[in-house]
Amino acid sequence: MINKAKVSDAKDPMAIPADLGYEENCKKVVDEVVNRYGRIDILINNAAEQYEAGSVEEIDEKRLDRVFRTNIFAYFFMARHALKHMKE
Repeated sequence: MINKAKVSDAKDPMAIPADLGYEENCKKVVDEVVNRYGRIDILINNAAEQYEAGSVEEIDEKRLDRVFRTNIFAYFFMARHALKHMKE
């Protein structure tokens, strides 16, 4: 994906592998972006996980935690840490 971005109009794209379900990783990602580009103009939360299950009884706590960490917590943590840089 980064190679495609470099061929397009994107200027100096970067990829930061991280498990965004944990706040410390979200802060690290935001800090790396700010260190490289000096600011954040826009935040697009596009991470998601979904697992097929025939019924609620098939969903264990580990799977539920994983889905919520990726689909809910990551959005909140990223917004919390990016927002202060977007106000500057």
